[in-house]
Amino acid sequence: MVKTIALASLVIVLGVLGIVAVVRLVRGRGRWWQPLLTVAAGVSGGGLVTLLWGRYVTAHTPTGWENQVLGQNNTEYVGQPFDEWLPTLTHVFGYTSGYWEGSPVMTYHGQLLTNLAGLALTVAPFCGLIALRGRERLLAGIAVAGPVLVVLLVQVQSWVREEVYFPIVSARYGVTLIPLTALVLGLLLKSLKKRGHIVVWCLCALVLLLVVIDILGVGRVS
Repeated sequence: MVKTIALASLVIVLGVLGIVAVVRLVRGRGRWWQPLLTVAAGVSGGGLVTLLWGRYVTAHTPTGWENQVLGQNNTEYVGQPFDEWLPTLTHVFGYTSGYWEGSPVMTYHGQLLTNLAGLALTVAPFCGLIALRGRERLLAGIAVAGPVLVVLLVQVQSWVREEVYFPIVSARYGVTLIPLTALVLGLLLKSLKKRGHIVVWCLCALVLLLVVIDILGVGRVS
């Protein structure tokens, strides 16, 4: 269950593909099983990595070792389950709350870039639901549902391990959803005219320049 969180975007996409296969089967379409091949490949790949990592950790864990992190950032179970995790369902929206840069290397424009990127990644899926059509809209829907499903995965694994919940679910748990969300943003931008493309490329060049300056430590927060 712990490794499932790291594979959250994969789990979500494979689930949708499974639903697509069932819908095709019910409607009597040919080659309905094709999406299941992708599901099998994803499950095999993710399962193999999880299994090998589990074996490696087990083989290199000292006898009697206890994880000191468990129980530090979550709370005791009180009342009904939804009282604990319902307020956290939207926590992964807004990727800027994930502490992407530590204090020793934080710069002013680095924080600006992080905030703008988080805003774009949060808004893009909802814009996709409105502006996109067909399969592209389905992709936007997956990106919208992804953060909520990530929170559920986090809370379920916390309950299974310690029978507690996280009062705050960090946005870092949804970091694997960023490529999917960026894809939706790309679909929204593909219909731009030539001038729009020029503006986007100029913005990309500016962002790249600011990233390099950020890495060099210019404008570091004291």
